[in-house]
Amino acid sequence: MGMCECVCVFVYTWGVCVYMCV
Repeated sequence: MGMCECVCVFVYTWGVCVYMCV
């Protein structure tokens, strides 16, 4: 199984939080 975590990346002047599973 993989591991899921929420990764926040800053785009322009606001942050986007997306779930990435590896």
